[in-house]
Amino acid sequence: MAAITGFPVVVSGKTHLRTKTMARHGHASMPLKRTCRFEQAEIKKAQQLIFTTKEIKWKPLKLFAASSSDSYIDIDFVSPAYIIMEFYSAINGKNLKQLDKLIANDCFFEDYSFPTPFKGKKEALHFLDQLIACMGQNMKFNVEHIWQGDESTAGANWHLDWNKITVPFTRGCSYYKLASDGDRIVIKEARVLTESPIKLGGLALVLEIFLSLFSYLIFCENL
Repeated sequence: MAAITGFPVVVSGKTHLRTKTMARHGHASMPLKRTCRFEQAEIKKAQQLIFTTKEIKWKPLKLFAASSSDSYIDIDFVSPAYIIMEFYSAINGKNLKQLDKLIANDCFFEDYSFPTPFKGKKEALHFLDQLIACMGQNMKFNVEHIWQGDESTAGANWHLDWNKITVPFTRGCSYYKLASDGDRIVIKEARVLTESPIKLGGLALVLEIFLSLFSYLIFCENL
């Protein structure tokens, strides 16, 4: 069986894993180049996520082997949308070990409900650990859609369920930027905006006008 090492390569908006195979044989062997594709199976309705107007497909990797030191195998690896799907799955499964693998060491995690962002993996994991503890056993993220931008960005909108019942005022949306880390794709930046329980309605427009006028007066005073 061939030994495999790999590094990520971005091609046409998709993330690929290019692997170089090395094997020792007693007889000469011919170079071999293959593309290992993924089988597709639709995600169940409760888990359906959408990005770039297409359904995310579950694509299990096929086993493969190669027999030449000069061989390369190009594998359709994971998309940013897939990583975000894994991120929320790890939170719902309370799997901190998996979250550790998905977050970059120098990540920047900003939840606009908090006054300051969380910088670095240690702070981000501490926040996620507290979030998981507050969610308890019955609270889960219900990810409605995931959108994928270019090869390194993704967005999601979601809400929280308690025993499959939607919790009021828990809708939110998140933006993610990803990067390669060795043979993995990790979350480098995250920005989270959560629904406010206070619904200002038309008052919000009045407040916006007041703030704009106030800013203009300060600007005039400084002239």
